[in-house]
Amino acid sequence: MIQDEDELLVKVVVIGNPGVGKTSLRRSFIGESFEANYLQTIGSDFSYTSLMVQNKKFGLAIWDLAGQPECRAVHDLFYKG
Repeated sequence: MIQDEDELLVKVVVIGNPGVGKTSLRRSFIGESFEANYLQTIGSDFSYTSLMVQNKKFGLAIWDLAGQPECRAVHDLFYKG
């Protein structure tokens, strides 16, 4: 988490097996519509959204990581910072 004067930034990393709905969850949370037909995530996908909770502003950096076994080697890089 990173905090500045006005906003607390939270990094959320979504991981799991391929085809379980990680991208659909991320898209739904940021207000995008569900798509039954989409290409699988290759590497990672990123979204940002802001929200207010109890009069505090939060920024959410949401990282959607691909679940294919060949992509898992780079997951550790996304967990840092």
